[in-house]
Amino acid sequence: MCNQCSNLTEEERRDTQVGYDRHLSNHREVTQLKNAYKDRCTQDSHFITFIFDFVEVQAMLKLHAAIWYYKRKLCTYDLGWYELGPTKATYNVEIVSCVYGPMQEAASRCVKTVALF
Repeated sequence: MCNQCSNLTEEERRDTQVGYDRHLSNHREVTQLKNAYKDRCTQDSHFITFIFDFVEVQAMLKLHAAIWYYKRKLCTYDLGWYELGPTKATYNVEIVSCVYGPMQEAASRCVKTVALF
């Protein structure tokens, strides 16, 4: 048990456990959906599934230590896309263009349905 959990009251510990159990239930449900969509992608060329997440980019600026201290909590992110289908394409793009490129490619393959996770 972590230190944070050992400092909780019994009621807080129950609430935390309920939240954790809900999280695991959601995780199992989404995993089943992703697997079903992955199977569908291999059978239906007009269907495509992407999984996406934020990828933190470490920008190394030339700054003095005092300035860096105040800017350290500012993060830059890209959005990573991972295709589940047979092509298994991977995209790491700026957030502004994250949808356009993969969707253009999907359209060129005559994809009619897109699922996003």
